[in-house]
Amino acid sequence: MSVLDQFRTAEEQVAKRLRELKPLVAEYQQLEQVAQRLGLSVSNDAPAAGPRSSASPRRRRRTVKAAAPAAASKRNGAADGGTAKPSVVATQARRGRSPSTRRAGSSRTSHRQQDVLRLVKQRPGITVSEIAKELGVDATGLYRPVHKLERDGAIIKRGVTLQPTSG
Repeated sequence: MSVLDQFRTAEEQVAKRLRELKPLVAEYQQLEQVAQRLGLSVSNDAPAAGPRSSASPRRRRRTVKAAAPAAASKRNGAADGGTAKPSVVATQARRGRSPSTRRAGSSRTSHRQQDVLRLVKQRPGITVSEIAKELGVDATGLYRPVHKLERDGAIIKRGVTLQPTSG
């Protein structure tokens, strides 16, 4: 085998390996975006995530909430990190909400749930990923509406596909 043949073989192997890795790179980039939204460190020198205790998510939520006032103060122009007062409009909007929209177990159907239910009825067997593409949203934002529709008996999830209930 000549050096030229070895070089061509190496080129073919590199091209083949690149084709194998391409979907993994896309998945990595998607996971990286999710990690950033969750506030997780994705640097190479960060310690590997080990098994978490059940208390771990609560701690993270408190940390995220504690950081929120500082972000709000910067948005409202208080660069010194002092406490910022919410806008009058935001306060009135919170006060104007009806108790049913604030209540966790509300029977009120959200617009997102209505959109999901409409698509499931139009296309039985549709996946959450397909719904996300159709609506132009991230699939992770559909977990809660899909779960609520499932819990309310409006849809049935079989594997990754969603089916409307007959009723």
